[in-house]
Amino acid sequence: MKASKKALRRFLLASSQLLWTKDKEKPINVNGDQIINMIKSLECVQIDSVTTVNRNHDLVLASRVKKYSSDCLPQLQEEGRLFEYVANAACLLPMDDYPIFESTRRQYREWHSADLSKNSDIVASILSRIEAEGELPASAFQSNQLVNGYWDNGAPKTKLTSHLLNLLHDVGTIHIVKRQGNTRYFDVTERAVSADLRRQAREMSNYESEKYLMEKYMRAYRIFDLSDSRFGWKSHTARRRTELIDEYIKNGVVVPLDVDGVHRKYFLLAEDAEELFKYECDDIRVSSNVITFLPPLDNLLWRRKRIIDFFDFDYKWEIYIPEKKRKYGSYTMPILEGDRFIGRIDSKIDRKNGEMIINLLELEPGVRRTKKLFSNISKAIVHFSTSNGAKRIKFNSSELEALFQDT
Repeated sequence: MKASKKALRRFLLASSQLLWTKDKEKPINVNGDQIINMIKSLECVQIDSVTTVNRNHDLVLASRVKKYSSDCLPQLQEEGRLFEYVANAACLLPMDDYPIFESTRRQYREWHSADLSKNSDIVASILSRIEAEGELPASAFQSNQLVNGYWDNGAPKTKLTSHLLNLLHDVGTIHIVKRQGNTRYFDVTERAVSADLRRQAREMSNYESEKYLMEKYMRAYRIFDLSDSRFGWKSHTARRRTELIDEYIKNGVVVPLDVDGVHRKYFLLAEDAEELFKYECDDIRVSSNVITFLPPLDNLLWRRKRIIDFFDFDYKWEIYIPEKKRKYGSYTMPILEGDRFIGRIDSKIDRKNGEMIINLLELEPGVRRTKKLFSNISKAIVHFSTSNGAKRIKFNSSELEALFQDT
């Protein structure tokens, strides 16, 4: 199927709930059902603990839902309507999806069996306390032994008990029932997940689980390529990815895309072909008045190669790059206007003084620096600052301040 970059951009933005037209505005009346429906439309939202501005999952939803409050997600998770598990990475998912991750939990049971057996006495003690006392955070368990956890590079930094809690969550023995800030609270799965969902998971074959998981991945990405190491949200070899996509094409589930000016091979769900074709027309009036700052782990940005190919925008999250080697800043966010990325903004919130500090704002070459554009960016900065709890805006240079003093 032939497709233009323009149509693909607009299709991806619409699928990501980020395409604003005169006929579509952000929903205002925020409630639990609306947040659940938004997450279902995105398939999941990636969790991240970095709070330079706010947590990624809150920023993702705030960019799509007007008057979004960060109180929404903890409440929905505590009500058992959302759960945390590994999809694109650690993600929040609709609770109905719990059974389809059973093949992943089974795989983790194989991978973690040696570690859990080696520490069986500590595991038994952890589970005994949770069963007796109810939901507990990692800080409730003491250990002097440090091990290499998931995010440790070099020397061990993770408490053994915290590591074992992560393994027990991976295999499905315990469940994250709520978060307070970045603190996770664990309970036994038998109490936290309904008997019906647990039964569905047990009865689901690995083939069914991986099939449903692949379909969820495809809906989450909408346009996908085989070089993605997370393809299908499983650890597939390159050869297996090719076999899978060939099978989906043969069965009419997926169609290959021929994109003008793009050499990388992309694919689309056949059910989305008609919707994509709609965006080949020029009569869709995309609003250029809405400016959106996207967090580094926004769903749209998961495949950076795709952003380069379709948006001609090269973005890298620099938080893990040494400060002296950074080009833009540790929490630089792409600036979306209509159906194009026009630049990037680096900011951080000083919660003690109630200030949103703007360290950098850089527009892409070729973007016309009009008074209207800076007015729209200024409004977006004000909204972004207030919605993340800042009372004042501080520009970190006189040049930046001068850009906005008349807007």
